[in-house]
Order: sequence, then C-alpha cells, then structure tokens
Amino acid sequence: MPGTEFQANASGNTELASQLQASITALVAAQAQAGNLSSSLQPLASVTNEGSVQLPTLDTNALTQTITQISTAYESIESSFAKLSTKLPEIQKQLDQLSNIKLPENAMSQLKDNVDKINAGMKVLDQGLTTVSKNMGLLDKSTDSLPSQLQQTALTPYSAALNN
Repeated sequence: MPGTEFQANASGNTELASQLQASITALVAAQAQAGNLSSSLQPLASVTNEGSVQLPTLDTNALTQTITQISTAYESIESSFAKLSTKLPEIQKQLDQLSNIKLPENAMSQLKDNVDKINAGMKVLDQGLTTVSKNMGLLDKSTDSLPSQLQQTALTPYSAALNN
C-alpha cells in the first residue's frame, strides 16, 4: 500500500499521508514481534471424549408453576381493568359534578356559626321540653287529687253517648 501514501501526499492530503505512514510503521513492528512468537508456541493436545461429564439438571416445574401463577394473576388484573374501563366514563362524570360544586366563601366560619345557632336552639328546646314535662307532671298530680265521683260525673255524658 505504499502507493496510497504517495497518492495522499500527491493530492495534498498530508494528514492522511502521516496517518497511513504511522499505521505502516506499527504493522511492521507487530510483524517483527510475531515472527518469533510462532516458534515458542507448543502444540495443543487433541480433545478426546474420555470419561463422562454430568451437566446439572434444571428443575423447571417450580418455574412453570410460577409462570402459571403470574399468568393467572395477569389475566385477573386484565379482566378487572376491562370492567373498570367500562365504568370510567360514569366515574369521570361524577368527578366532574363534584368538581363543579362551588362552596361559599368562608364556608367553615359559616358552618361554625350555623352549628352554634343550632346548639343554642337545642338548648332552648331542651328548656321548653323540661317545662312541658314538669307541667305534665303537675297535670297528672292534679287529676289524681280530683274526687273519683267528679271524674265519674264528667265522663257520664260521654259514656252514655257511646253506649247508644
């Protein structure tokens, strides 16, 4: 290939020419070192099939079971996703409705104020029911003290009308 180096030099490509010259020098040095190498190599002994070699066996049963379990789980997940995907539009519609709900400003303070009003109303209702209960007790006691004859007299016109 000395011609290639001269062609590169003749065409003005000095960089290519210097790279080619460096490659040629490296190849010549490698050839000189390899020339002595072949004499120092010893021939390899021939390979024979004497004796027996036992390769370890691989138990694939456990691997097959695991793959089957993974496959079954995958099919189950795939089925669940298929069922879920049919419900996604409805879920999205409900989420959109929830996101469109506008809460009033200061909702928590309004809630607290309204709970306080309800609490105050319940206290008034409790007091009113206590008063009604006391009055019912008084009414019960006062009817017990009426003479039984008066009660009989008061009920007689009604019982006569009921018997007719």
